[in-house]
Order: sequence, then structure tokens, then C-alpha cells
Amino acid sequence: MPALTDGALTLYESGAIVEYLEDRYPEPPLMPADAAGRALVRIEEIECTLYFGEAFRTVAVQLFLTPPERRDATAITEGKVAVRAELERLEERAAQRSGEFIAGSTLSRADLAWLPFIELCGRTGEQLDSKRTPWLVGWLDRMRARPSYDKSYPPHWRR
Repeated sequence: MPALTDGALTLYESGAIVEYLEDRYPEPPLMPADAAGRALVRIEEIECTLYFGEAFRTVAVQLFLTPPERRDATAITEGKVAVRAELERLEERAAQRSGEFIAGSTLSRADLAWLPFIELCGRTGEQLDSKRTPWLVGWLDRMRARPSYDKSYPPHWRR
């Protein structure tokens, strides 16, 4: 679970954390200055948490919360198919924007919404595929190269 402690304040939930950081530390901005750009970022946040999150939930429950002997192989397979479909939709949207980040040329809340989910996919054995999602593979490499990535990536995920 993502968490942030800033002084006496402790927050959880990625969306709340990112919004707090944007308000508390507005430079560099994580939302575009223009209304259209902000709407695009919000669409990506919604796509991530609603549509991808729903697809990912089945896989996460089976692989992270269900004892191995009680896992449903069919549910896992079907869930992974749904996850791959959502990743391919993200690939198409982001690649069409021709930027280095999900919503365009600068890092935004869209990237911060998607990154933990993409990393969680890897923990389920669903790695990005350079043939099916080449833009996302490059994006993940760029995100992992950021100094903030190493500081925030959970140590227990580094196995």
C-alpha cells in the first residue's frame, strides 16, 4: 500500500498522496496548466484506477491474498487477459501522444497513477512485452531511471 509521511501527516492511497504533493509542493507541477491537458491527465487517472484496477483486482486477489492451494487458475488466466487488454489500450493512447510520458511531454499525475499498477503487474509475472507494448517498456525504463523512483520503490518489492 502506498503511504507518505510528511511531518506529522501520514497519508495512504495514491490519488490522495499525489494530490497532496501537488498542493503542498507545486513545483514542478504534476498537472498541466491548460484545461485540456488537465482533463487528459484526469482521464488517465480514471482509466488506471477504475478500468485497469477492476481488471487487475481478480489477479491481485488470487495471487496476493489467496493461499496457493486455493487459487483459481481459470480466474487468474482470465484476469491476466483482461490486464493485458488494458495495458494494450494504454499503449495505444500514450504512443499516439508522441511524448515521453503518458499524457505527453512532461511527467504528470497520470504517470504516478499508472506506475504502481505497472510494477504490481510485474510482481504477478505479467511483464511488459516489447513487441506488444514497446512504448510502455520505454516509459517504464524512463520512470525507473528517475532519482525519485529509487527513493520510493518499496524495498520488499526488490526481490
